[in-house]
Amino acid sequence: MPAIEGTLLEALGVDVEPDRLAPVFLLVLARTVPLAWLAPWLGWHGTAALVRVSVAVVLAAALTPLALSSAPEVPVSWLPLFVLGVREVLVGAAFAIAASVPLYALGWTGQLVDRWRGSPPDATVVSPLGDSSPLGALHLAASVVLFIALGGHRLALAAFADGLIDAPVGAGADGASLAGFAMGAGRLVTEALELTVAFAAPALLAFLVLELVLGLWGRAAPSLRLWMEGMSLRAALGVAVALLSLGALLPRLGPTFAGSIDAARALVRSAFG
Repeated sequence: MPAIEGTLLEALGVDVEPDRLAPVFLLVLARTVPLAWLAPWLGWHGTAALVRVSVAVVLAAALTPLALSSAPEVPVSWLPLFVLGVREVLVGAAFAIAASVPLYALGWTGQLVDRWRGSPPDATVVSPLGDSSPLGALHLAASVVLFIALGGHRLALAAFADGLIDAPVGAGADGASLAGFAMGAGRLVTEALELTVAFAAPALLAFLVLELVLGLWGRAAPSLRLWMEGMSLRAALGVAVALLSLGALLPRLGPTFAGSIDAARALVRSAFG
C-alpha cells in the first residue's frame, strides 16, 4: 500500500505525507462521484457505471493537489471519514444540480409539450437523464450539446475546483451550514420551475389558441367531427412549436448557463464555506 501511495504522489506531483493523501483523495472522490452521475453534460443515461466511476476518479485525481492545499487535518479512521464523506456527497450533488438547472428545465419543457400535443404516455426514448418523452429528449440533448459547445463544461469544472477552496474537503458541517444548504436546495427547485414556465410559455400560448379555435369551429359547425382533426393539429403544432422554440432559445442560453454555474458556486460557498 505505501508503494501505491508513493506512486500516486509522484503522478500527482505533490509533496505530502501518504497518510494525508489517501483520505483527502477519497473525500474529493466523494464529491466528484455525484457530479459524474447527476450532471447531464458529463454522461448520458445508460453509460456504463465503470465509465462514470472512471470519470469521477480522473477528476478526483486531478483535483486532489488543489484540495490538499486547503483541506484541514483529516481523520484516517473509516467512521469519521465516512461521516465527512456524506457531507462531500451533498456538496457534489448540490453543485451538479445547480449548474444543470437550465438543462433540467429544458428537458421538462419538452415533456410538457409532448403531453399537450397528445403523445402516448409509453412513447419514451433515452435522454441524458433517463427515459423521457421524444421532445423532452430532444430539448435536453440539444441543450447539452450547446452547453458543451459554448465551453460550459470547462466553466463548470473550474467553478467546481474553486469549491475545493471555498468549501474545503473534510471541513465538516454545522447546523447553520445544513440550514443554508436546505434553503439553497429550495431556491434551486424554485428556479428550475420558473425556467420551465418561461421556456414553456410560448408553447402553452400556442396550444391555448389552438383549443380556442377548435372550440369556436365546433360551435360554428357542430355537425363536423373535429376529434381526429384536432389530434393531428395538436401533434403538428407540438412539433412545430418545439422546433421554433429551440431555434429561438438555444442562441440565447449562454448567459443562462453562466448564471446557473455562478449560482452553483455561490450555493457551495454560502452553504458549506
